[in-house]
Amino acid sequence: LSSFCLEAIQQANSMGVATIVDHGSLHQRTESRLLTEELQRLGLPYAGSGASQWIIDKEDREFQAADHVMVLSAAAKRSLVEEGVSANKIFVNACGVDLSCFKPRPRSDDVFRVVFCGAITPRKGIHDLMRAFSELSLPRAELWVVGGCTDPGYRQMLERFATPGVRFLGTFQQADLASIYSQGSVFVLPSIADGFGMVVTQALACGLPAIVSANVGAADIIREGENGFV
Repeated sequence: LSSFCLEAIQQANSMGVATIVDHGSLHQRTESRLLTEELQRLGLPYAGSGASQWIIDKEDREFQAADHVMVLSAAAKRSLVEEGVSANKIFVNACGVDLSCFKPRPRSDDVFRVVFCGAITPRKGIHDLMRAFSELSLPRAELWVVGGCTDPGYRQMLERFATPGVRFLGTFQQADLASIYSQGSVFVLPSIADGFGMVVTQALACGLPAIVSANVGAADIIREGENGFV
């Protein structure tokens, strides 16, 4: 796993053993830049946002020392290449979904319902989704926000976009998410930076189209206009 394996790679190299770094996000430098820009745009504190510099430096050394680097998406690969990692050593291995658990369930009504699932943080872009939902003023529509928020300042900012149709449902066990997704009409993940976003494949498996940002790795599996939009 990236940021934990430099010494192991060096030892393996000395023994002639092939090495693969498993990196689950965009390049940390890319993520830090994107998140800092977003926090500045929102007028929120951004000091120390993203990974520490020593971790970024260590991961750069791991990427250079390893034989291969495994990422979850084209967006993640692109960010590593832009930061100097050889494209020839990077391969994409996208996340799957457990179809025995995530499958359509009966709907209880016909309300137009937007579903978001993830940590309620600036990184996930929930502020843009809530603003859009508020401005649309759709009749007989709801926005379900599934996830937890540990930042009171961010939660207070989100309240500016709160409308009667917005419901904060809190957190759920993985086994319960299929029932939540199945009550929706569309799933939205507008992340600023997301190495993949397994919630997207889960929602698709439950029958929802998905709308994602270009920086969500799961954009790889969106067929524009067929199962969603990027």
